[in-house]
Amino acid sequence: MTAGTPMACRATQRIRALSLALECAVLGARVRTIHELTGLRQSELLQLLFNDERQPPRGRAPDAREWLPTASLVERAEASVLAANFVRLRNSGFCITEGLLSAYRLYRALYGEAAHLGFDRAFDLVAHVTGLWTSDGASIAMTACARCGCEFLDIPLGRLHQNDACPFCRMLVRYHLDPRIAAFLQGRPRRAQTPRSTSTSRAPRCMLPHALHLAWTSPSASTGTG
Repeated sequence: MTAGTPMACRATQRIRALSLALECAVLGARVRTIHELTGLRQSELLQLLFNDERQPPRGRAPDAREWLPTASLVERAEASVLAANFVRLRNSGFCITEGLLSAYRLYRALYGEAAHLGFDRAFDLVAHVTGLWTSDGASIAMTACARCGCEFLDIPLGRLHQNDACPFCRMLVRYHLDPRIAAFLQGRPRRAQTPRSTSTSRAPRCMLPHALHLAWTSPSASTGTG
C-alpha cells in the first residue's frame, strides 16, 4: 500500500478517528458526542470504548439554550471563557474539532477539579455557538461587553439586556458580597493578584482578566494558541 493512495488515505482517516474517539472518551464524552465528532457508528464505539467495567455516560444530553439562563454566575463565566478560547483557536487556524478539544483542555487546566463544565456540556455550547453538529443553527452568540471589554455568551442571540448580561461585570459588583465569587476570583489561576484591601465595595477591575484568563476584544489582544 503506497502512501497517498485511496486505501492509505482511508487508513489514515480511520486511525485519526479512532484516536479522536479515545481522547473524547477519556474526557468523559457520551457515545452520541463521540459519534458526532468522529463519524464512527455508535454501536462500534460502544464495542471499542466501553465494557462491563466501564459504562458510557448516560442521562439526558445537555441543552445550552435551557441551561445558560439558569446557570450560576460562576458557571456562565466559565462557559464564556471556554467559548472565547474556542473562537480564538478557530481564528488562529485550528480545525473545529481540534479547536474544541484544545479549548476544553485549556479550560480544565485553568480550573482543574473545580471545573463545572463536562466535555458534553462544552460540546453542546460550541455546537450552539457555531450552529454545527447537533444544532440546527447558531442560537447563542459571543458578545463583547461595552463596559469591561470581556467576551461572554449571550442567551440567546442578544435577548438579554446588555447592561446586566455580562457575568464578569456582575462578578466585580458582587465580589465582596458573595464569598463564592471572591473564592473563584482569588483561587484561579495562581498568577492572579489578591486585593490588598477589602475596604472597597468592588474588586479591582484589572484583576478580572488575569483571574479568568479571558482575553480582551481589542486588536492588541493576544490570539496565540497557547
